[in-house]
Amino acid sequence: MASMYFLSLGLLFCCINRGSGLRCWTCNDARSEKQCIARGQSEKCRGQAMSCQTEIRYHEGAGSIPFITKRCKQTDACENNRGQNPGAAAGPTQCNSGVQNSVCRCCCRGFHCNRRDFWCSENKGTGPTPKKCKVLNAPENGSKQCKFRTLEGDIGTRCTFSCEAGYHLNGNSESVCRRGARGTKPKFNNDPPDCEEMPEITAGGDNPEDLHDCDDAPAEPENGGRSCLRNSAGVSCRYFCGDRESLVGDGIVTCTRKGGWDGPTPECKPRCSKLQENFRNGNRVCDGEDNVGSTCEYSCNPGFEMIGSATSKCVQRGKKAIWSPRAPTCTTSLPLVASCEDLGTLEHGEILCDGETNKIGTICEISCVDRGFALRPSNHTEIECLANGWSAEKPCCSRLCPPFAQVDVVIIMDSSSSVRKQGWGKMLSFVKEVIGSFTVSDASARFSVFRFNSKVDVDSQILFGAFPNNKTNLLHAVEEIPYNGRGTYIGRALTHARDTVLKTDNRENIKDMVWVLTDGISKDEVAKVSTDLRDFGAEVFALGISHPKGKLSEEQLLSIGGDEEHVIITEDGINSLSGELVERVAESICDHSCI
Repeated sequence: MASMYFLSLGLLFCCINRGSGLRCWTCNDARSEKQCIARGQSEKCRGQAMSCQTEIRYHEGAGSIPFITKRCKQTDACENNRGQNPGAAAGPTQCNSGVQNSVCRCCCRGFHCNRRDFWCSENKGTGPTPKKCKVLNAPENGSKQCKFRTLEGDIGTRCTFSCEAGYHLNGNSESVCRRGARGTKPKFNNDPPDCEEMPEITAGGDNPEDLHDCDDAPAEPENGGRSCLRNSAGVSCRYFCGDRESLVGDGIVTCTRKGGWDGPTPECKPRCSKLQENFRNGNRVCDGEDNVGSTCEYSCNPGFEMIGSATSKCVQRGKKAIWSPRAPTCTTSLPLVASCEDLGTLEHGEILCDGETNKIGTICEISCVDRGFALRPSNHTEIECLANGWSAEKPCCSRLCPPFAQVDVVIIMDSSSSVRKQGWGKMLSFVKEVIGSFTVSDASARFSVFRFNSKVDVDSQILFGAFPNNKTNLLHAVEEIPYNGRGTYIGRALTHARDTVLKTDNRENIKDMVWVLTDGISKDEVAKVSTDLRDFGAEVFALGISHPKGKLSEEQLLSIGGDEEHVIITEDGINSLSGELVERVAESICDHSCI
């Protein structure tokens, strides 16, 4: 008999599924948001990846066409990437929409929070709001200008301050929002300055004895320069550094009324070499950019061992700055190979390598070229032949799901009195939306739907063979399923699915799923029949609809689904049966195998 996938739709949306992990939308180098959705896929984040990232690049020669990549990302690394958006680069900042050679990154947390937005929404999804710096106020009698990616106060926000005519700056002219030490909030590295009033100078000179020109402007910093109009009272000098140095100290000094400069000459300190964007076979989290004092912490992916120190700090050595100790490497203890296995060809796609396809050091780019197919796994767009084999398994090109899925799905709906007529209408609409997400045919997905209360309604049930190639008639038949009855006997419903539905027009060698939707506690035994179904090859999901009176048993729903990954519980009761939950259920139906 066909292996069976039973989805018990007893809607447990929020509080169970704790252990299933975050799911993000993933795509690689899509040319538009529409293409990203069409060619991308949902991916379950692994390990410490608890954020969804959107990356937008503008390549040289491609004009204003964006190259969009979406992926799972470790939270600290994602926020560190986003904090670099305002940093200096090819344009005014690293992130410049439509400017060639620029790259912009943003992060969010929550189920598919990066799927439909070109930029991540700050508060989208169920995860915590990203930490921010407290916004700085402009000085009185002055102004501020801040550069940031999404909102002022994001990590990496850079603010500069200036004073109105007749006032001079007392304090630092620039402040940057930096990530705090572990367990602390981020904060700006400098407090906002004050704008102090300068003496009024009249045409005749009211107090000429009190006004004095300064000596020559302070010396230029080594590896930097200054800009001064003159050395009269009230005039300021601005300092700057070269590309590989950072300004340390106040970037502006002013000539006071007494003829002295109000601060020393700042210094231009060397910066460490810029780190590669990705740390091979591991993760890197840094508390700054490449300034002296910045520290980076490294970790290796599962199966890899670290060679070297897990921490590296940017330190000054004479006139240079270096990372000390050097960044570690992540290696594997797997046996070495003389060459890698031949990749062969890729059905519905292409493999482009920069050398012999199985020679150590060769890098191959992999993509799907036929419409309606996407790469699985989606992040295996580039693999390298290493001394111990390919850096990742060869991907395949699979049909997009949804809408394509080779699966037989049984949907069981609770029609007991607690659901009520209004709730029943919402449940039917939800089921229709889930079915509507898929292609219904003998070559793709098929659906069987029936309701239960104290007994199974066989008169209105829809079996697999009823509408195998007609989604319109199938959806109409779902709409006509009546509502009445009392009692909640889920065990009887599961037994009917096992003994009748899955033995009627069930396709051989095609997965079977059964979703159970319920808002109550079953009055009969559910554990044994659920175990029997799983032992027989079925996958059972329980979707529990929270009820105002609290009549749901988490333990019973776990007995149906078998583990937390197969249980969903709604937070907002019957009102949760729409939108995001439809996507989540449809994603669970998808297999993402190479079909």
